[in-house]
Amino acid sequence: PLVALLASHVGSEERLRRFQQCLASVRAQARTSPTALLASISAGSKELLEAVKAELAEFAAGCRTSMPVHTIFHEERVAQFVHFSALVPLLDQVARDQSAQEGPSFIDRCWLLFTDDDDLWHPCRTLVFRMAIASCARSSRQAPVAVPLYALNSEDVSGCSSYDDVDELMRSQLIGLIRYS
Repeated sequence: PLVALLASHVGSEERLRRFQQCLASVRAQARTSPTALLASISAGSKELLEAVKAELAEFAAGCRTSMPVHTIFHEERVAQFVHFSALVPLLDQVARDQSAQEGPSFIDRCWLLFTDDDDLWHPCRTLVFRMAIASCARSSRQAPVAVPLYALNSEDVSGCSSYDDVDELMRSQLIGLIRYS
């Protein structure tokens, strides 16, 4: 199991646009998607919060596979690690629900993929994570593995407007694939 944890503060129309692009890149995962998406969201205004809720509803409805989306909303801006901390009870609930279906080992086999609203996922990000997980399962080594295959969607990376741009940015060496094992 691979559960994506998304932390987001949408404080402006520009951040809303990035959030939309991030969700589009998650939805476009080739052949595989996360087991679930858990999101902790705060927004700069009620209007932005309503727009985020609408985006999440559209995202959940448009996913190619059945990927449960669970969300916590905060009334005020909170730090990224507060967002992630707030997701722990949701993760526990997802683990209980999945363990009821798959058996109690779900949480022991669960991997987490951390992301925020300005990440553009490579179309094969989830697939690469799952391949790394399978590789670890076959190995006797017990070392942490991270495979962040995404682009930071910011002004610093010109020409980066969708997940389709991630390959080109990797070729131009503006971003890269980092693997720790």
